Amino acid sequence: MAEGMIVQTVDFKQLFTEKDWFSKLKKLVENPETRKQFVSFVRSEAFIGAMKQAVMTEDGRKSIVSALKDATVRTAMLSNFDSYTVRWAIGDLYNSPDGQKVMKELIRPSGAKAVLDIVKAMTGTKLSIDEIRKDFGHYKKKEDEGIHARPERLQWLREGLSSDAKAKDFMRELETDEGKGKMVALLRSQEIRGAMDDMMSTKDGRRRLAEMLKSKAGLEILESAMRTPEGVNVVGYLWNMPNGKELLKENMINPSGIRALYKIFGYQGRFNEMEEKLKKVPQVAR
Repeated sequence: MAEGMIVQTVDFKQLFTEKDWFSKLKKLVENPETRKQFVSFVRSEAFIGAMKQAVMTEDGRKSIVSALKDATVRTAMLSNFDSYTVRWAIGDLYNSPDGQKVMKELIRPSGAKAVLDIVKAMTGTKLSIDEIRKDFGHYKKKEDEGIHARPERLQWLREGLSSDAKAKDFMRELETDEGKGKMVALLRSQEIRGAMDDMMSTKDGRRRLAEMLKSKAGLEILESAMRTPEGVNVVGYLWNMPNGKELLKENMINPSGIRALYKIFGYQGRFNEMEEKLKKVPQVAR
């Protein structure tokens, strides 16, 4: 920086309320000095609030989409994914009805690079277990904790994905109505997260579980399970846990994996919309 040069102090929170703020933000991020200010902003809780406010308007959503599609601005945000403020601001796009309107734009072909970079940031950022639990707890839906799986049903799943040969027969069973019903019930149980941890502890286990999730039957099962908070929470657990992130990194950052993720984004959006509608239903006094 030239000696004596005055660097403007940018009010990014105010900027995010202005019309077409992306165009102004892009110019600021391209400047090394104001980029530093932007990095400080995204690492503060003010960034979460600014994004929540922006996503509520059509013009704000348009700027968010443009910002995430732009490599320079996107990198400035995602390179700070170690800060919970960035993770939660991006997570709100996945977990809120207004945010899902942004996601619907991003999952078009023109937004594929943005989605891929978000997944890479999510899977490649190393976090402490305390941070991971904080993230999961932040987005965890209130669920029915009384739903439990019988030991023999858990053994059915573990045994079914214990080898490639057994997985072929297991996948054929999941194509039946009975198999789908058993798997949906398992995904809603309190014990499923522990079973998934066990299966995801090895690379082969992660691969077989990913193949199940990406299959036609697997996606139909997720579509049904994710009509419930328990099913949504299982997917959130997968996204957040270290071995779940390894599963995504190893098996989902490819054309078939991204196609599956797009469908799962849609299931999440449908649940968010349903949840929002229920909030607006007047409660009957008892």
